[in-house]
Amino acid sequence: MTVGIVCDGGVSLPRELRDAVRVVPLQREDGSTPAASPAARGAAGHPGTAAPSPGAFLEAIEQADRGNGVLVLTVASAFSAAFGAARLAATSARAGGHRVEVLDSRTATVGQGLVAQAAFRSATGGDPLAVVAARASEVSRQVRLVALIAQLDELARSGRVPGVVAATGRVGVRPLFEVRDGAVRRMRPAFGLPAAERRVAREIVREAHDLQPHGLRRHHLHLAALHGHERGSADRLLDIVRRHVVPATSFVAELSPPMMLHTGPGVSGLAWWWEDAP
Repeated sequence: MTVGIVCDGGVSLPRELRDAVRVVPLQREDGSTPAASPAARGAAGHPGTAAPSPGAFLEAIEQADRGNGVLVLTVASAFSAAFGAARLAATSARAGGHRVEVLDSRTATVGQGLVAQAAFRSATGGDPLAVVAARASEVSRQVRLVALIAQLDELARSGRVPGVVAATGRVGVRPLFEVRDGAVRRMRPAFGLPAAERRVAREIVREAHDLQPHGLRRHHLHLAALHGHERGSADRLLDIVRRHVVPATSFVAELSPPMMLHTGPGVSGLAWWWEDAP
């Protein structure tokens, strides 16, 4: 038996974890489940998403606990109330005899997937709950996620960016954003999609050169690419990185439907962290 892992529905997981990690769906504010396709949500308008309830987290904890405890890993608490709901659920679960740790991943989407991946590997290696949680916490402090948004119409409709900013996307300017340590930072935009993709990948290439000067201490790159409904941009981003550094692990995952409600489908990016080589 291994430590169970629970995530909220904002996570984008590698294929190897999709059956192993229990995911608690996010809901629309109107109570429905976000559609998987942007076209399917058309007439429904653009309601926001709500974090899973403490009851939903509690049910997932009880189902995931195989005797060695459960780690609940949420999207960054600055972005969602999921962390607070998970903590309430953990209090109830502990009262019922379960051992539970709750961790703010400090990131989102495939960044959260990378943290879950590290936790899963620690758990399947036989580590106890405290060690699995410590490993996930260590990785969460290192993960960077840099993404580009091809169209800002969805964000403009939600009120997250002004309409005049969204219009820049329609004339070819691609905004770039970084998610790191629980916060979003706007980066210098690029003109055109190819330039934006090169700039995203260049962040990793620059770090690779800084971390491995003259063949000294080596580091393993753990890499993930995200996309909306078009995988091509994610594959191109991976190809650019692989010309310069070979990742130890990598995966591609689609943005989850709840996250796509906020960004629209025209988003792609990379998340990564560096591990000291043994």
